[in-house]
This record gives sequence, structure tokens and C-alpha cells, in this order.
Amino acid sequence: MMVKVPWLPAQEPTKALVDLIDIYPTLAELCRLPTPEYLQGTSVVPLLTDPTRPWKTAAFTTIVRGADSIRTDRYRLIQHPNGQTELYDLETDPDEDHNLAQEPAHAETVKSLQAKLNAGWKAALPLK
Repeated sequence: MMVKVPWLPAQEPTKALVDLIDIYPTLAELCRLPTPEYLQGTSVVPLLTDPTRPWKTAAFTTIVRGADSIRTDRYRLIQHPNGQTELYDLETDPDEDHNLAQEPAHAETVKSLQAKLNAGWKAALPLK
């Protein structure tokens, strides 16, 4: 995602996790409009002035047929409604070609990411 605000100085790119759902609260803040309490997104305006600041620990997505996904700086876990689980190491497999979920060496990673997925988006929000 690229965001350019005319009155803010350009910054270096960030590796912070952002979601498309963050666009509405970002635009609302930039336009000085109130944001409804029910929004799940987080304004990325703080990243526009400090791209290295601590940020969300995960991004969440609901994908085809109700599967839920969590992405961290290193992994993506997809939990399907039928119980199927997918785990990808984005550091070594950025194209998500090799599902690691059933490999015993990754059992703790799957368990940890499932707990974060179940905790929901609020548990991954940046500190204020």
C-alpha cells in the first residue's frame, strides 16, 4: 500500500503490517473527520511520520468460503472452516508454495498463530 500526503514529508518505506481496512480510518484522520467506534481498522497516519515505530503484530483477513487468515512479519496461517490449516513461512517461501502446517517442527508456530487468530484483531493493535 502506498500513501502520499501532500503536507507531510516523504518517509522511507515501512515493513509495518497494514490492512485494506485501515484505509477508512486513515483518510478520516487526514480529513479531520470523526471515525465511528465500530471500525476495525487502524489509522496509519502515525506510520507516515515515523515508519519505524512499533506497529500491529498481525494482519487479519477472511478469505474464500469463510477461511480466516493471520499474517505476521514472518508467517501466514490460514484456518479453514473444515479444520484444514495452512502455514507458510514468508521469509523462506514468499509465494506460499509449501504448506508447513502438518510438519512437527512447526507445531508450536501453528499453535501460537491459532491463539493469536482466536484472540482477534484487537489483541494485535499497536500500542498508543
